[in-house]
Amino acid sequence: MANKGTILIVDDEVGPRESLRMILKPIYDVCTAGDGQEALRVINDKSIDLVTLDLKMPGLSASMSSEKSRRFNPMWK
Repeated sequence: MANKGTILIVDDEVGPRESLRMILKPIYDVCTAGDGQEALRVINDKSIDLVTLDLKMPGLSASMSSEKSRRFNPMWK
């Protein structure tokens, strides 16, 4: 059996974050983060294949989180 891909769900709202986690968990390994800083820590610690990123979060913006996360994996677009 092939390895599951790993998805990181980043959303400051618990409801959408947990809903996506529950939907995707049977198929993928799922990590979650409640803000951009936490997302960067997860990306630094784990091999992530796909990130879903809430565009309207307080603190570190989605665009800045996306830009910084590319430093961990330059193949991400």
